[in-house]
Amino acid sequence: MAPLVFLDDYQPDFICNHSDYQGRYSFENQPMIGMWNLNRLAHALSGLLTTEQLRTALSAYEPELMRVWGERMRAKLGLLTQQSSDNEILTDLLALMTQEHSDYTLTFRLLSETQQADSRSPLRDEFIDREAFDSWYQRYRSRLMDEQVSDAERQAVMKAANPAVILRNYLAQQAIEEAERGEQGALARLHQALQQPFSEQTAAEYRQRPPDLGQNPGSELLQLMQTQRR
Repeated sequence: MAPLVFLDDYQPDFICNHSDYQGRYSFENQPMIGMWNLNRLAHALSGLLTTEQLRTALSAYEPELMRVWGERMRAKLGLLTQQSSDNEILTDLLALMTQEHSDYTLTFRLLSETQQADSRSPLRDEFIDREAFDSWYQRYRSRLMDEQVSDAERQAVMKAANPAVILRNYLAQQAIEEAERGEQGALARLHQALQQPFSEQTAAEYRQRPPDLGQNPGSELLQLMQTQRR
């Protein structure tokens, strides 16, 4: 198994590298660790630039990060304009996804099918707590109506931001195992699917929730490795 894994179920504290025992580079820590890495780079460049130049460059990181992150998350939600309530809509959805271990890719892709006229979302059946989801969805649907754009226009933006296919752990492992036996079919099919990650025409086997044994193995493997090190 490779030392890196990919995010399936949404877990803010998910660790992608099995050697990251303290979770320093966990999913939710990426912005913070990005800043730490830039500070280390600035230290290495201290002989070439003044302290003021380095501080000025570093001060641009957080505003630019939040600007780009906000743009991309609004695109994932299909929000073409910006309102003060947008962050709450996003964080409440992520909280529901964390609670229910929702598949990150599948959740946003199904949300891309939302029709403003429909009081029921195609995403609803993915949640056990239907009441909590319905409460969120009504706020989200109301927000979509403020956009005053057609479903087709909004869905095009969302589907360009929410892939139908990603490289999942179990798919990579299957391709690796077949390749080790001298069979290249699984690898070739996976490679072809990943060349068009946003296409609805990609084979269904790559557009579904991974089997239980294929989901986010990072935490379990990390625990095993920590136990072996004691």
